[in-house]
Formats: sequence, structure tokens, C-alpha cells
Amino acid sequence: MLANVWFTNDVLRIDARTGAVLETIDLTWMARMVPNVEWLSNPQLRNDAVMNGIAFDPQTRHVFLTGKLWDSMFEVSFSSLARREKREERDG
Repeated sequence: MLANVWFTNDVLRIDARTGAVLETIDLTWMARMVPNVEWLSNPQLRNDAVMNGIAFDPQTRHVFLTGKLWDSMFEVSFSSLARREKREERDG
């Protein structure tokens, strides 16, 4: 399970059975790539323009990420998800 942490650039990988956080993924680099955020003239709006959207495509195994007030969406692949999938295939 994946979850974004409100008002941060972090995504958590969570064990759905136990609720334990398995990994914290820092996506600060991605937030810096959003062109319209730097152009927001109102400081409050700029502070509100945080990562706030995550979706998983089971066919491609890619994650789609966006944010509040962002004009961009990112399609990424997390190596930890790929490793887990390979392990599950191997172990049956």
C-alpha cells in the first residue's frame, strides 16, 4: 500500500496486513519539477501546493503522482515495488 504524507514530499510504502511503514520515499526532486508552483505569487498558495495525489496502475505497475494546485502529473516506477513483484513471482 502507498500513501502520501500531507504537507510533505514523502510517500510511504505500508504493509497492508500490519500497518507498518516499510519505506519512506522522498520525492522532493519531483516537487521541484512542477513549473507553476514557483510562479504562484501568493505565499499561502505556494505553501498549499503540496503533493496530494497518488494512483497505481496494476497493468504497468507504475505510480501516478500529482499535487494540490500542480499543473503536472508524474508517472514513475518504484524499484521497491518491482523487487517485491519479482520476489512474489519467485516464491510463487
